[in-house]
Amino acid sequence: MARLTLGYVPSSDGVRIRVAYFDPFRRSVLTRAVVVLNAGAGIPKSFYSTFAAWLADQGMSVVVYDYRGIGDSRGNSIRWLQADITDWGSKDCAAILRATQARYPSVPLSLIGHSIGSIVPGFVKNPPKIERMVLISPHTGFLGDYAARGRAGLFLRWHVMMPLVTHLVGYYPGRLFGLPEDLPYGVAVQWARRRFRRDTRNDTKDALFSHLESKVLVIRPEDDPFATIDAATRVRSHFPNTYFWDYVLRVPAGGRAIGHFGFFNPRNRESAWTIAREWLLSEG
Repeated sequence: MARLTLGYVPSSDGVRIRVAYFDPFRRSVLTRAVVVLNAGAGIPKSFYSTFAAWLADQGMSVVVYDYRGIGDSRGNSIRWLQADITDWGSKDCAAILRATQARYPSVPLSLIGHSIGSIVPGFVKNPPKIERMVLISPHTGFLGDYAARGRAGLFLRWHVMMPLVTHLVGYYPGRLFGLPEDLPYGVAVQWARRRFRRDTRNDTKDALFSHLESKVLVIRPEDDPFATIDAATRVRSHFPNTYFWDYVLRVPAGGRAIGHFGFFNPRNRESAWTIAREWLLSEG
């Protein structure tokens, strides 16, 4: 059972970012590592609570937060909110990393990124040393990397319907269309524009991604329509100074689908979760 502490961290432009700290329950237990968890787009920090608490039970401290416009950092309204994925990295993630380093000054810092959260740390200018990263179902939102079997449907959903609805109402009402949370205007529009390779090249135009040096484990469920090998390769190309290992998470014969969100289901506690744990606690 983890100890949960809630708080706020101010970003560089004054936006208050809601954060949850999961620490080992027994205060006498020394934290072996501290892990910042970057959520996927439209996913609140509460979605990751069970996984974060489990990692804390393994001797780690885990920091989970809501990006601006999401969950408990939503604010009064996200209608026409111009914040995009770049802001989530350069302002929100940057503030969380600094606050985490101050809260746990002598503990090695690692990071978990889910979905689009895998590229969020790349927008942090002069990031602290991140020892290890686990990227779960990583992708950049580029249409061409989606699994071929479902690309047409994903194109219609994310690159036709989403921008149309967003421009009409001023945000993307994701809760009505299967996401846990609505998306701010800026995030939805930025994602919808990623139809061509040039739209992802802009991510690294300021060479910020090269500032991050780390050892990275990619975990890709084989049935995930977003996190294909092409998507993982593109994410890898964003981070030129990291060392990547690719792990394909197989769906057991006759087992349940994993997809884009299934890794975090508690039924994977003794299988997939242990892979992440061993990577985060390994040395060398």
